[in-house]
Amino acid sequence: MKKKYLILLVGIVILVSAVLGAIYFTRSQTNREVIASPTPSATLDPFSASRELLKQLSGEFGRKFFTYAKPDDPRYFASIKPYMTEELFQQTARLNSRYASVPGGAPTTESEVTSVQVKAVSETGATVDVNLNTNEGKTKYVQTIELTWVKRDSRWSVEYVKVVNSEKT
Repeated sequence: MKKKYLILLVGIVILVSAVLGAIYFTRSQTNREVIASPTPSATLDPFSASRELLKQLSGEFGRKFFTYAKPDDPRYFASIKPYMTEELFQQTARLNSRYASVPGGAPTTESEVTSVQVKAVSETGATVDVNLNTNEGKTKYVQTIELTWVKRDSRWSVEYVKVVNSEKT
């Protein structure tokens, strides 16, 4: 009888791993960035207005996403919500609240962004470097994030945030 339960448990673990792997693979395929190349002024670029808007929004979002007093602060949530899809906002709120309730689970000190550089913009994404200080300026980081944007009802919203690099400087 124990052997049947063990086989069932192993089967469930394999199934869950396969589903999570498929989700990760699907998200990684949708997060491919297209590096923007300079467009000569004589060439008509139908995406140029959206590209400039996404560049501006990506910089603003990067600054707000990494600026907080504590990760479950309602003011922090109010500042990032206008930039996100409802699904991503709910997921972020859940994760931040969960991490904040676990000792050592999330930073409890303020995080201050010192600079933001949008490195690349595509039709639906951007790569952004965010320089920030924590622990009252004692610890400095550079976070590189990839953003996936969607346009719904004439409004751009971040659908997915992926931290691709985080290093102390």
